[in-house]
Amino acid sequence: FKQKTAYEIVDCDWSSDVCSSDLRERWEGLLEEYLMTRTALCGLVLIMDVRHPLTELDRQMLDWFTPGGRPVHILLTKADKLSRQAATRALAEVSDLLRRDYPGCTVQLFSSLNGLGVQEAERAIGAMLHVSPRTDRATKKKPPVKGE
Repeated sequence: FKQKTAYEIVDCDWSSDVCSSDLRERWEGLLEEYLMTRTALCGLVLIMDVRHPLTELDRQMLDWFTPGGRPVHILLTKADKLSRQAATRALAEVSDLLRRDYPGCTVQLFSSLNGLGVQEAERAIGAMLHVSPRTDRATKKKPPVKGE
């Protein structure tokens, strides 16, 4: 989508024809400067489709951000679209590449559809933000019954 305000917000598939190369280059320039110079960033959560991980732009963002030594956690989304074996294989391949080229980055499988990896993501993001993960997820209390 595109929203005109004081800033331009663009969310698109960089590999598609939806974004012009001019817009893509301009956006990548802004993103590069932001990731390399914004000291207030305490970490990066990079979201990748498990079926198409580590695209050229993904690697560029890792190249721009990791030299600062801040944590990076990668969510391999849409894990529900693959068999367990295929998803596990993709996770292992991405993990191996990260260990070799981007040590210190963490990665996990994630599915918003079936909740796979939600708690792990909460822990990783909480660690970046120095906050404790939610504990109410597993111990949801029923509302009190009238008279109790």
